[in-house]
This record gives sequence, C-alpha cells and structure tokens, in this order.
Amino acid sequence: MTKIAVRDLEAQEAFYEKVASFAVTKRVELPGFRESIMIPVQGGGGALVLMHEEGSEPLPGSTLLVFETEDIHAFAERLAAAGGSITRPIERVEGLGLSFAFFIDPEGNTQEVVEHH
Repeated sequence: MTKIAVRDLEAQEAFYEKVASFAVTKRVELPGFRESIMIPVQGGGGALVLMHEEGSEPLPGSTLLVFETEDIHAFAERLAAAGGSITRPIERVEGLGLSFAFFIDPEGNTQEVVEHH
C-alpha cells in the first residue's frame, strides 16, 4: 500500500475520490493523528492511505511505502542486519488490531511496516 502525508485530509479524500475513483473504507483517529484508508471503487489491487499528523507540514512528495508482514519483530531484525534502522519503535495498537513501526533504509528513505493481528 502507499501512504501519502497530507495537510488537508478531507480535501485530499475528495480529490482521490473524484480523480481516481477511490472510496474511503476506514478512518483512523488517534490523538494528533488521522488516516483515511481508500481502495479503488472498481476493485483491483492496492490501497491508498492518506495520513495527517497535527502540527506537521508535509513536503510535496511525502509518500511512504507500507510493507505488510506476518512478524514485525523478525522484519526489524532483517532490517537491522541489512543496514536499515527503526526510527519509531514498534507500537501495538490493540483498538486497530495492528502493530507498526517506521524505519529508514540505508539511503535514508522513511518507510513503514505493519503487522495485523
């Protein structure tokens, strides 16, 4: 899935609904943080996640790849062994049924990893 950091979550939802025929399937709201998960109305693969973090001013092109894994701790071990590093520690969010972490690759690109439980 692809995640885009946005300034105006609702405006970006409307844009991707009109332009790409995506529909919001789920909204996540945590203190200071909101996401909208969107999928194509016509079906097909891929999901788009729009992310808004209160007080942040994302730069154009602030896009993350989100890797899904069955074992986030094993992913973190492989990441470290290959020269990457965790930048936001693994966090379990019971209400969402997932754990996530942010990491950088050896060239400094920020990405995210998610494990659903």
